[in-house]
Amino acid sequence: MVDSQGHIYFLLRNTPSDTSVTGLYSIKSDGTLRWKFPGKVNSYCEPTIDWDGNIYVYMDGFNTLNNIGELRFKFEQSNYLTGPLISDRNSNIYTFSSTLWGFTSEGGLFLQVSFPCEVFSEFAIDNQGYLFGGLPCNENQIIKIN
Repeated sequence: MVDSQGHIYFLLRNTPSDTSVTGLYSIKSDGTLRWKFPGKVNSYCEPTIDWDGNIYVYMDGFNTLNNIGELRFKFEQSNYLTGPLISDRNSNIYTFSSTLWGFTSEGGLFLQVSFPCEVFSEFAIDNQGYLFGGLPCNENQIIKIN
């Protein structure tokens, strides 16, 4: 991921030989390290950045960090996360599996939509705020949620 200031963010996943290096890294555009947020990385959840510059990542639970790598808070709903995290223009955060969950940037659950099967595509958000995704059941439907 790259933020509006050109900072680069990436996850270094767990390695059996050296767990001290795992975590979320922030790199300046010149390649030097800004900060590292250590933790066990869930291999299925990609992080996201909201419109306010806050970072959401699933590492040892569902966390939100500010732009300088400080923990804002841990979400109580961390057991919901299985898919990538995405953010809309209102800084709401979404993730999914056989259910789509939406959270406010303060951690409140505001959306819960169940599907008849596991979602295997990623969701995308258009400029109107609609969420689009694909379901492999029911003859590969494309769904749209407002």
